[in-house]
Amino acid sequence: MEYFNVLKGELKKGISKVTDNIMKTELERKLKTATLNEHCHANVSLLNEISRRTSASREDYIVIYRHCMDKLASEPEKWLTILKTLFLIEHILRTGSLKFAEQLKDDEYRIKGLYDFSFYEGKADKGETSKLNNN
Repeated sequence: MEYFNVLKGELKKGISKVTDNIMKTELERKLKTATLNEHCHANVSLLNEISRRTSASREDYIVIYRHCMDKLASEPEKWLTILKTLFLIEHILRTGSLKFAEQLKDDEYRIKGLYDFSFYEGKADKGETSKLNNN
């Protein structure tokens, strides 16, 4: 039975990759890579490219901003996606369009809503903010 679960998971990944290649734009694929729910950091050159594209065209800006807001609203089990999205937002704030920062001010409740975020994996709270607040 375990074998079938692994096979099912691999099949889902394969279908997802094919669907992404057919249905998503290059920018959407890069955004997905930057915010994957996996234990790896996004490549800095990838973050730089996404950040640069916030100034390149209005369409790219809209896609990037919407992606970030959608990922911030992910379910707590996807805490890595939320964290990596926050890293992406921070990078854009430092190196991207000023408009991104201005619009984020209007949507600051989305960031503030994560202030008390918590998700337990075993006994470890992956969203614990008390360590950050005490420093």
